[in-house]
Amino acid sequence: PLGEWVVPARASVILPIPVVHRDPRIWSEPDEFRPERWLSGAANPAHHFPFGGRARRCVGEPLAMAEIRTVVPVILQQLRLTPLWPEPERMVVRGTVLVPHRSLLVSTTYV
Repeated sequence: PLGEWVVPARASVILPIPVVHRDPRIWSEPDEFRPERWLSGAANPAHHFPFGGRARRCVGEPLAMAEIRTVVPVILQQLRLTPLWPEPERMVVRGTVLVPHRSLLVSTTYV
């Protein structure tokens, strides 16, 4: 059983990550790129799993998380990033993840 459905033996069940990451029942304004959502703490792993899970979990997750925890703060302490576009970026699917459609182009100035 999968919730109220019964899945036949040997059937494939696919969870479309971008659809879960845009679910308006979970995320307010789900189509907006808003990284500040995670400032208050870690996202619920039941609702946010950009690296997949279990046997198919991305092998690059530890490196990506190390970069996010060490490199990104150092850059943000030294540079002010200003978006080049005045409007908020809309999200698009690339591969299996949601990204800003213009790649979030920014100009930089030293702090």
